[in-house]
Amino acid sequence: MLRSLDVLKGYTLLATDGDIGRTKDFLFDDRHWFVRFLVAGTATWLPGKKVLVSPIFLEEPIEETEQVPVALSR
Repeated sequence: MLRSLDVLKGYTLLATDGDIGRTKDFLFDDRHWFVRFLVAGTATWLPGKKVLVSPIFLEEPIEETEQVPVALSR
């Protein structure tokens, strides 16, 4: 399903063992026009840090709870 990335900003990332943080931004491949990485603010897990998450590990977003399950552990 196609959806705007602006809608996904601020969604909580749920790892297999807890909350990673929230989506902050997306890094694009400008030649092929696809998302290379999701930039996540790590909040209380790693305060003040940002991590890159490959889209390979992202699962279908849950719009009702504004969460994105991630097939990774912390």
